[in-house]
Amino acid sequence: MPAAYTKLIGLGHLAISFAAKMGVEVVVFSTSKDKEQEARGFGASEFVLLSEPETIKAPVDVLILAGSRYPDWEKFLDTKVLARNGTLVPLCAPTHGPLSLP
Repeated sequence: MPAAYTKLIGLGHLAISFAAKMGVEVVVFSTSKDKEQEARGFGASEFVLLSEPETIKAPVDVLILAGSRYPDWEKFLDTKVLARNGTLVPLCAPTHGPLSLP
């Protein structure tokens, strides 16, 4: 088994891997800079900290939520981060509250 797969693989890892293999340019948002190398190993072409979504190179068309918490919607629902007519796909159910958009 390849070294990248010796660790437990989560839903986010699978989403990155599938999307990258389908030819999609994958942007990973994470809480920790320490996860960048791992995200790129699964196929991410860009890595952005959740606290700094405005540093993204171009808006994303589809935002798949696979983490354990929702992002700061005030920052993410900006057209610089999520493209106009962008799609949200919540695959997670964080325990800190319901999905509530401003």
